[in-house]
Amino acid sequence: MADRQLGLGALYQQSQQLAASLQAFYQQPVGLYFKPESAYYIALVACMQAGVIAVPLDAAHPLTENLPVLQGLRLCLTTQKHLPDFNGMQGSVLAVDELLARPAIQAAPNSADLPEALHRISSSGSSGQSTVVTIGRTALAKHVQEMAVAYGYEPGTYHANLSRHSSAAGMNGFWRVLLSGACFVSADLRNETFLQVWERLRQLPELHSLQGQPSVMVQLARSCGRLPAPENLRHLILGGEPLTPTQLQAIAALLPAESRVSYNYSSSETLHIALHTAPLKTLLQCTHIPCGRPLPSKVVQIVDPAGQPVSDGESGEILVRSAYLALQIEGPDAEERLQPDPDHPGLWLYRTGDLGRWTVDGLLEHLGRCDRRVKRYGQWIDLNDVERVLQQLPEVTEVRVLALSHNEEAVLVACLVRPDVRSSRADLYAMLQPQLPQLALPEYWMDLERLPLLLNGKTDLARLRERAEAFIKQGCAIDASEVIDGSTLEHQLRRLWQKVLGTRLSESPGSFVAAGGNSLKAMVLVTHLNAQYQLKLPPWWALQHNSLQAQRDALLALLASTRSSEPLQQAEKDVLTPAAVRRALGW
Repeated sequence: MADRQLGLGALYQQSQQLAASLQAFYQQPVGLYFKPESAYYIALVACMQAGVIAVPLDAAHPLTENLPVLQGLRLCLTTQKHLPDFNGMQGSVLAVDELLARPAIQAAPNSADLPEALHRISSSGSSGQSTVVTIGRTALAKHVQEMAVAYGYEPGTYHANLSRHSSAAGMNGFWRVLLSGACFVSADLRNETFLQVWERLRQLPELHSLQGQPSVMVQLARSCGRLPAPENLRHLILGGEPLTPTQLQAIAALLPAESRVSYNYSSSETLHIALHTAPLKTLLQCTHIPCGRPLPSKVVQIVDPAGQPVSDGESGEILVRSAYLALQIEGPDAEERLQPDPDHPGLWLYRTGDLGRWTVDGLLEHLGRCDRRVKRYGQWIDLNDVERVLQQLPEVTEVRVLALSHNEEAVLVACLVRPDVRSSRADLYAMLQPQLPQLALPEYWMDLERLPLLLNGKTDLARLRERAEAFIKQGCAIDASEVIDGSTLEHQLRRLWQKVLGTRLSESPGSFVAAGGNSLKAMVLVTHLNAQYQLKLPPWWALQHNSLQAQRDALLALLASTRSSEPLQQAEKDVLTPAAVRRALGW
């Protein structure tokens, strides 16, 4: 048996002896501290046989990072090579290598007597809030039954998974493949390069499907897209994050055009919720890629903040109703997110915190997180929308947009992963200008080799925020003068005037006051200009420069300067006398 090409029969035989050794921990959580290797999967199956709750831990991370999950564990299984990591740690630690060398004393409990809890996973979604999710056997059995049909798992076929072995995606992918009688191929990209993984997969003629997050698949395609694909690989399974058309275009290099793609919407707490499978060439024509229809075991609702259903096409929070959800969630707001359904006894309701909508065809679209809206100068900005536009830029493979406070003002920071940097920050800014409102354009652009990750493979928002805060302290904001000429600036000013004045301007509107402005609207206009161009114009500036052309020329002069404090200080010193204000207002 190859180290990471696993079938149920071989695993079952090797795990029986280990299961007998675990009987003393029946119905208790046991930690599994491994890298992705055969011993880890043997221990997983042994825990299932012995009625022990498996708690996967990733040995690629320092043990101290796993401390929140280790609390309450009496036993942790590992291999002899990892035993030194536990020096000074409390609790029992056993090496699987030694346990397998001992003779079996007694059989594991009968499967009919096994407890409901199966495994616990430390999880964190896009909200960045860590939780511990307990999955039950009943929910997993239903999940395996549904997905074996949907994904085409058959005995003798091989299915590879690029997710971390200790993540929810990796764990549940392992169970549904193995319990369907197929063979599971693990490929953890922290232990192998993309080229090594691809070469190993090419040696498996029985390989039928490959699963992973879109961002990971994009990196795989950029590394290996020009190499021959595994002989019979015709099915890509994507999920774990929103899928954009630009990502799919890049991923398409991995497979022939006649291949099919499955895009799922799921969470650790609910397992799979919805699925959409279609030919690759069909999905490549989509401007938005849906995640399909709910699975038979799930009922999905889209609701507004008051909990009322929204109309088709309108966005709202995704709610899931089912009898097959997580047994328990431990973490912030857990009781609010998972509750018994008052209208359907025996069912549970889970508030995903995700934003979604129904298409006219009755398909679900996943739009990101609900809690990612920020208010800037009275205007609501959805960071999901900004990220979707950024993700469509050709050289961007991953992106997160953060809203941070700087000098008591809200600023946007675009955190980009661009393996092949071809465009300057100013070029990117210019590409986005026609597609986003001015207030939605990030002021700061930070290039990263990769996004920081949590143990489960999700973005570590806390670490990313720390790096972004340090970045903006260096004063690395985009210089608007790099991307704005006189014509563009006048066009933007005209649009801003129309917004502030609430009317459509004539070809030659004359002065701001003649067009319907007053002192209050002048202050509103200046507020918008300061936000858009990172200026400190005084409230009366719009009255001092009282026409489109005058404002255009004054702004160009400021933006073309070195943006040092001198022109800003001068603007702040320009004080209008009461008589000048009266003349400007026509009093």
